[in-house]
Amino acid sequence: DYAVTISGEGTYSITNGTIRVTATEYNGTFDNAGHTAGLTADVSGAKFYYSKDQQLTAANYTDQAVASGQKPSFKQAGSYTIYYYVTAENYNVASGSVKVNISKSNQEVILSDSSFEYDGSAHTVTAAASSLEGQIVYGWYKGDTVSENAKMTSAPVQAGTYTVIASVTGAADYLDAQKQARVTVTQRPLTLTADSASKVYDGQPLQMKSYQTTGGSLANGDTIV
Repeated sequence: DYAVTISGEGTYSITNGTIRVTATEYNGTFDNAGHTAGLTADVSGAKFYYSKDQQLTAANYTDQAVASGQKPSFKQAGSYTIYYYVTAENYNVASGSVKVNISKSNQEVILSDSSFEYDGSAHTVTAAASSLEGQIVYGWYKGDTVSENAKMTSAPVQAGTYTVIASVTGAADYLDAQKQARVTVTQRPLTLTADSASKVYDGQPLQMKSYQTTGGSLANGDTIV
């Protein structure tokens, strides 16, 4: 029932779409392998730019000294940030950051009980760290009790039973660790045989101070008085 006439020009607009980025933080323990965060976009053909040093913007994401198309990977223990900037034709850019957290790994101190025969010198032990990192320090204690009163300033010399604690600290990728062991310094066998002597009775004791070493030996620097 109508005669419709359309005149004039209509205006149409298509706005940019939105890129949705899924960023997955990495949390793990040091294993001597490289690790990175998960980053994906819901737009086919979206291009990622990355930086591990600073936030990316429209002003710097194409600067090769700042950003790269290669996603950073990290190996050493620590907390890192990956900054990203995502572009796609007909879409607004997306940007943000995501963390990579690598915690220090456990390690072991390798140390065993040991026994030495007294020889007049200090008897030390040598421990090893399974990580081959860090610094090993030793603490010595007299007897089997680890206490301030039993603490020694150096490795033992005299015969007896001792406790040593080897501690490894300062490893970049491993937690501090320690191991306790027993160190025994046994007595040195020594046999002395007195020389024979005789005299006519005069009411005074018969004294003989000479002797012979018939078994074992003195340690260097030791004398009999």
